[in-house]
Amino acid sequence: MKSMMKDVPHRRGNVCFIVSLRDLFAYRGHEFSEEIVCGLGGISFFYLKFRRAEPPVQIFPGYLEPRRFYRKVASLTGAAYQYKDGVKWDYAWRKVKENMDRKMPVIIGPLDMFHLSFAPLPVHAVMHYLLLIGYDDERREAHLFDSRFEDAQRIHYDDLEKAWNVEAKGWCRPHAFHLFTIPQTMPPLEDLVVKAIRDTVKLNLHPPTKSLGVAGERSAANEISCWPNLCNRKALLQSLMFTAKMILPEGLEPQQCGAGRFLYSRFLEAVREHLRAPALDESASLFVEAGHGWNEVSEILERASTPGNEEKLEALLREAADTISDISNIEERAFRLLDGI
Repeated sequence: MKSMMKDVPHRRGNVCFIVSLRDLFAYRGHEFSEEIVCGLGGISFFYLKFRRAEPPVQIFPGYLEPRRFYRKVASLTGAAYQYKDGVKWDYAWRKVKENMDRKMPVIIGPLDMFHLSFAPLPVHAVMHYLLLIGYDDERREAHLFDSRFEDAQRIHYDDLEKAWNVEAKGWCRPHAFHLFTIPQTMPPLEDLVVKAIRDTVKLNLHPPTKSLGVAGERSAANEISCWPNLCNRKALLQSLMFTAKMILPEGLEPQQCGAGRFLYSRFLEAVREHLRAPALDESASLFVEAGHGWNEVSEILERASTPGNEEKLEALLREAADTISDISNIEERAFRLLDGI
């Protein structure tokens, strides 16, 4: 058995799970830029404190967690969205193939980039998403689009299973896949972006929990210097490196990263012609400033993740805390400018 969708449009981009969704929209006739899809889903910050997670304290600056991001975009656009994880390979692969047989590309992830044989990372990084567009059972190969490449890639089933069979407590379970049914018509773009901006402002300025948005940033800034007392050293160092690479991934230039703040700034610039709100320009500039701040946090956390003495680790965590505190003030100003649009 084999199936291949050759008419799925694709372009390289910055953020894997956003690029995959942008390609899906384009396949259904809706030409959104990566910036627009970013804005529809929004950006935020999440501070995880969960005793059963490994480690029990983590920060996630950037976009909404992909499942929440996808649910938000689906709600805005009228798309149907289904998510499944924690299942066996045979079940997940059968369901994915059934959708590709119906000419429906499928987003899978997160995946461990160490096992992506067509372009592996030298370390285990469970953070990548791909758009599956076909398969060949005789060759035992899946065909896919990866945001890092213009052309379609292929991966052997064995390598795909290894990359897909990942579990990180508090973050993901094995064999996660995302199914979208995108409508032919949807509300005008102006209506979509106004609703999206209002939702993002509310989430960041008036979150349902203090672990989210600006409040979450300030909670993390107040507590990050205490993290060595909350988990073992190895888990802490791994978390710091993971966070550093999540903000500034391998292979991307700093201006492509900034915890999504640069891309969100470009979204605000892109919608000026639709909204004509003076606050957009100043807010966009503030998000650029915040993006540079997050890149600094990445560099600090990467240095902190290198084994060293306790005194050095504590000093770097205090530096990260101060930088995150400054960012929280910048982002509060940016979101308040957008409040009321």
